Amino acid sequence: MLEEYGKAMRDLREDRGFSLRMVAEGIINPATLAKFERGETALSFENLFPLLSRLNVTVGEFIYQANSFDRNAKVSFFNDVTNAYFRDDITALESMAAKAASKIEETPSRLPYDRINLITIRSAIASLQNTKLSHSDSSFASDYFLSLSNLFYYDLLALRFICDFFSTADTLRLSTSLFAMTRIYSKVGNSAQYVEEIALSVVERLIATGKLSDARRIIVLYRREQIISDSVTALLDLKELGAAIDYIEGRTSEANTIFKQVIATLRWLSLDQIAKQQIVQWNRLTKTQ
Repeated sequence: MLEEYGKAMRDLREDRGFSLRMVAEGIINPATLAKFERGETALSFENLFPLLSRLNVTVGEFIYQANSFDRNAKVSFFNDVTNAYFRDDITALESMAAKAASKIEETPSRLPYDRINLITIRSAIASLQNTKLSHSDSSFASDYFLSLSNLFYYDLLALRFICDFFSTADTLRLSTSLFAMTRIYSKVGNSAQYVEEIALSVVERLIATGKLSDARRIIVLYRREQIISDSVTALLDLKELGAAIDYIEGRTSEANTIFKQVIATLRWLSLDQIAKQQIVQWNRLTKTQ
């Protein structure tokens, strides 16, 4: 991998028309940078970060370049699960689950990731079949996620499938810490999108399980967050979820008016597919057709 990182540095430097001396000056010896670019030596983070800063390249972009823009195994795994889920392909998911279970048996590890991968697949299957996740799986997952001080890309990808199966108490704990845990990392890759999806899923689940006061409180919390306020569709979704609470509590006329306004706005924005999804969500939460 050292050669790939060195080549990535050289390509980025040459693409900007910088000499070795221009990039290395005041940080490391140009000869050392040359050796790194040839894959002959490694660089410490203490030196790598200033070099990337001088090139105006983030660490994520540098790693992306070094991997030749290929999907890594982690992203490939979640893409495969997501594609099977949206195709309603339970057979493919069950095959993936069997392989994941076999991997755990063959290579037991104290690290949690193989088990979380398996629980992710089982969560996708349970969602499609409208069944519950086993208590052992949901407990393992909630213990893992709630023990973290930060949620990274991998965690967000898994949570998209698993969070619907947390207990109400764990869901509330997750929701109140979600943005504090991801405020910095949400700017990397598609993390902001996944934070948004998880946040909205939490509110929908609270409404569906009758926790209306909790759902209303979380909506107020979420609206204050930049990740949500920067997304028009997320704000509209929260608006509809708030209207669903009003509808369930008996304020049907006002709620229907807000719901129609949300749908009209989405259609005005030419977001017809999202509008259809919001109609399905509204019907499910308010038990209307």
